[in-house]
Amino acid sequence: MPREVGLLIKLLTFDLSSNSLNGSIPGSMGNRHRLYYFNLSCNSLSQKIPDGLSKLNQLSELDLSSNFFTRGIPSAFGNLQILEMLNLSHDNLSGLIPKGLEDPPGSLLIDISFNNLEGPVPKGMAFANITVEQL
Repeated sequence: MPREVGLLIKLLTFDLSSNSLNGSIPGSMGNRHRLYYFNLSCNSLSQKIPDGLSKLNQLSELDLSSNFFTRGIPSAFGNLQILEMLNLSHDNLSGLIPKGLEDPPGSLLIDISFNNLEGPVPKGMAFANITVEQL
């Protein structure tokens, strides 16, 4: 994905889903403080999900599903105060589910199914209907 995308400073929504994008998400995307909708699902993105995305404090929907990310879910995602939907399913993620996602500030719909996550399923409301098999 081109780094120049991170220079689009007035973005409110960003949807490049199903575009055969590859490479990584530029860390500078975390500087788009007005962004409230971010969708890069169904691409071929890889490497790790940038921690900087947790600085998108106006973000209400984040869909990065169906990519090839490595490593785990950024622990700072639990700091996204108004996030309503987080979809990280089918992403090849590994590691533990961050504690910050256990009790998010609002009502958060989380889909982290079909990854290689391990450890206990958090007890918070966002995970009330998730089984270990879905992870």
